[in-house]
Amino acid sequence: MVTRQHWTPLLLTVTLDHIFIWFSNCGLQPIRSWFVMTGQDLRLNVTAPVVLSKRDQFKWTFNNIEVIVTIYADNYTEQDDSYTDRAFISAENKSLLLKNTQNNDSGLYRAELQTRRNKCLVQYQVMVQDMVSRPNLVVTRVSSSSAHCDLNVTCSTADSELITNSVSCNSSDCSLQETETSRDTVSGAVLSLFLSHDNLVVCQLSNNVSQQRVTEEILQLCVTDSDSRFFIIIGSVVGVTVVICLVVIFILFYNKHRPGKRILREGGVNFDSPDENRKQLQMQFFKIKL
Repeated sequence: MVTRQHWTPLLLTVTLDHIFIWFSNCGLQPIRSWFVMTGQDLRLNVTAPVVLSKRDQFKWTFNNIEVIVTIYADNYTEQDDSYTDRAFISAENKSLLLKNTQNNDSGLYRAELQTRRNKCLVQYQVMVQDMVSRPNLVVTRVSSSSAHCDLNVTCSTADSELITNSVSCNSSDCSLQETETSRDTVSGAVLSLFLSHDNLVVCQLSNNVSQQRVTEEILQLCVTDSDSRFFIIIGSVVGVTVVICLVVIFILFYNKHRPGKRILREGGVNFDSPDENRKQLQMQFFKIKL
């Protein structure tokens, strides 16, 4: 990056910079909101083409006072030391790339063209935000019957900011009873508590760059102790019935296909038919006597 020396006295330079910023027409330029996560890179584009004539200057400024970079008509560039290796300007469209953004980079960024008629090209209100942490969700059963169930729900953050609500459920549906379902936190995030269409209670913490949520199915918490015993008994009966059926099927299958079952004939005797055996033995005995 090439730098140039100013022959203008320091006092006059500061005065001209303030006059330029004061009389620029940025008040007529809309401010664009821009959000970026801490540690990520930020790119701010200039929407209009920039053409520098003799004695023109192009500047990116921060919060109306700090000049990040100045580009002169002869392509000399002057950059603030605090932005060395962090701020980069595109040679084609003069967009600003700010690397590894931190929370103190939040503020107003302006691209300005200083000519005979000073012009504010674009301005951004940048907010650098941290990734939100995982919220906490606690659901407790207050009362329950076969037709109705009441629950207490607490949705909270690591900073002890919380929303408490009551949930009322019937056999197929649930609803929140309190009106407060969201609140802004001191960190700029939003803490929300709501029910999804499939009766999940959702505790969510979000900001413009990240979101974390915790869910829990609440209808299963409404099952009473008597319902639990009923399901246990039904499950046990079904299990025993299945076991008995399997044993009977196994015995029948074994008797039909056991290896030792066959019709054996030794000396004309059929060992698998008692009546036939008796007749054959009598005939053989009668032949012997004769």
